[in-house]
Amino acid sequence: REEKDRPTATMIANNVAALSKLGIAQENTVKAMELGSKAMKMNEFDMVKLARQITGVGIALDKDLNQVMGDFNSMAPELSQFGEKMVDVFAKLEAQSKATGIAAGDLLNTAMKFDTFEGAAQAAGRLNAILGDTVVDTMALIHADPDKKINMLRDSLDAAGKSFDTMHRREQQVIASTLGLSSVAEARKLLNQDNAAAYAEFVDKVDDGKGAFQATDKQIRDLAKSAGSITDILQGAASDMASTLIAATKVIRVAAE
Repeated sequence: REEKDRPTATMIANNVAALSKLGIAQENTVKAMELGSKAMKMNEFDMVKLARQITGVGIALDKDLNQVMGDFNSMAPELSQFGEKMVDVFAKLEAQSKATGIAAGDLLNTAMKFDTFEGAAQAAGRLNAILGDTVVDTMALIHADPDKKINMLRDSLDAAGKSFDTMHRREQQVIASTLGLSSVAEARKLLNQDNAAAYAEFVDKVDDGKGAFQATDKQIRDLAKSAGSITDILQGAASDMASTLIAATKVIRVAAE
């Protein structure tokens, strides 16, 4: 049976090793694959595809690839509720992060505060009171994807004819608190309209990522082929993690049946 699993272990090990050549820690790649297995019931091939897609997001946005993989790992438990859209939602939050300079995980936390009726209604009420107009739609805010929630919050000031920079500091503090941000400086970065244009530019790069992903996919496959001989890989740490991952996947699959 172990011999039967050897080609799959080699395939995973090759890809883990290939991504390490791009600067992604092996532990980070294996964790992302494991999350795909546990949260999304992915098979071995889909787990490898997931790791490549995450890498493609980082390449499209010119971000540190190990950091992007780490971001995904920390955000995956929350992102898993989006099912097949998980990577797309993640990619657009990374685009927002690139535009604003705010960590993607912090943006997700802010957005998800408005994912319930209570959270969205409370935030909409406080923002509308400060802005002096009904510019935040509670139901629209609830149903929007996380990156769209960020856009809606940013656009609310524009719709009210307000600029965060010219508001009284007390108003700025209330807005920062309402958004669940750590400081007025963070709120300023999030709500800056210049960042809306930057986000549009970066999200275009992510959307073009279908082609970028194919290019990345080929690059990783080429790296995987050159990662080393089967004997070398099967004796390395990447293979040890791959074998462990395969075993865990089988347990999950049996439990689900």
